[in-house]
Amino acid sequence: MKLFFSDWSKGKKIAAGVILFTIAAVSTGVAVYYEYFYYENQPIIESTQNYSFPTYLTFQRVVDIVDGVNVTVTVSSRTRYDTDTEEYFTDVIFFSDEVKRLRKRKERHLTSREAKDLDLFYISESEITILTSYNEIEEMVNSGEVNRFHLENGAYGNYSFPIASSSMRGIAFGSTADDSLFGYSCFVGVDCVGSEIQPSGMPSILPSVSPTITPSAVPTRTLSLLPTIFPTISTGPSLVPSPHPTKAPSDLPPVPTASPTASPSIRASMNPTQLPTSKPTAKPSPAPTSVPSPSPTEFNGIPSPVLFASSEPESSYTTSGTINFWQRYTLDIFTGQVISKITIEFLDIKPPSAPGAKLYLTPSESGKEIDGEGTIVLNIEGTEDGLYTKSGNYEQEAPANFNVNDLTYYRRIIIWCEPFKVYIGEGDIVYT
Repeated sequence: MKLFFSDWSKGKKIAAGVILFTIAAVSTGVAVYYEYFYYENQPIIESTQNYSFPTYLTFQRVVDIVDGVNVTVTVSSRTRYDTDTEEYFTDVIFFSDEVKRLRKRKERHLTSREAKDLDLFYISESEITILTSYNEIEEMVNSGEVNRFHLENGAYGNYSFPIASSSMRGIAFGSTADDSLFGYSCFVGVDCVGSEIQPSGMPSILPSVSPTITPSAVPTRTLSLLPTIFPTISTGPSLVPSPHPTKAPSDLPPVPTASPTASPSIRASMNPTQLPTSKPTAKPSPAPTSVPSPSPTEFNGIPSPVLFASSEPESSYTTSGTINFWQRYTLDIFTGQVISKITIEFLDIKPPSAPGAKLYLTPSESGKEIDGEGTIVLNIEGTEDGLYTKSGNYEQEAPANFNVNDLTYYRRIIIWCEPFKVYIGEGDIVYT
């Protein structure tokens, strides 16, 4: 069978051949360009990140701030990169328990308007007691004693507000719809006066974490609505102490219980139980001493971040800057649990002028290859193909496959030229 163009004239065949050759040459040229020279035209991106990742200082969770909606409030510090100064923020994060919310809505014919009506957040270096009225707290705002922030979307979503100090103590929420104040609380680890029932009808906030020296002979059975999230670090008894403790047990007959105890212990246990013990406690000391307070990290349950390694990669191509490795801690807003994570901070970065530069973390102490066991790529967020083309200061989370079980696992950072598959620089990772 003759080909379609077998009857073509010689001139047509030559023209067709030229066209096919041109198409093949252009295709090859485009492929070569994207394989080897495309990355040379990648611009250097200036980082727009203004702050480091937050260091959480303290927090509090309030359950049912409105029906079916919980809130987590945090205080954190962040380093401002352009001024190298520390600034403080409070974050207000609302999240709902939809099952509970739907049930209550059905039972009480609730509408979402309740959540929208919560439009004020107050925070202060002093406790905002439950006896504080709406008018009184507004006066305290005007005098500068209390910070007030507007929640424009009500009890929905996340808010972040700058504050002048890290020494915050009390919080409260309010509504301009009916000039009400509710949701009184103190941050975890802060000694609050509190009360059994708040004016809004909500149970009280956390009990004092600094227990009285001598508990009452007849402890009450009222429990706090919001126990500390980390019971293992609690320093206060789970039962509410008497506001007027005596130096010795009362001579009055004790209230009968299922398991009556002998004389109460003078000093509150670091891990008290709610039920009386079956054995009598020791005889009270005539001069009881107070329980020493735990360290700040035990008070708020959030460990301080740790800078555990750094590196300053060098290359035959011009590059400079410091890469820091941090172990930071954040909160799961749904459970209140502290979560550890690794972040990588880039300071004063000037990326190399080489085309298609990428970073790799390797456990190898020598060599110029990236295919060794345990070597992982360190993609830079916000750049094309994760290339090392972002300058300035920025921080990002470590890759998902980062070895978190051995924080001294990686020994070097390798700078690699992706298009030409060659080593162009490295930096030792120095552990502190």
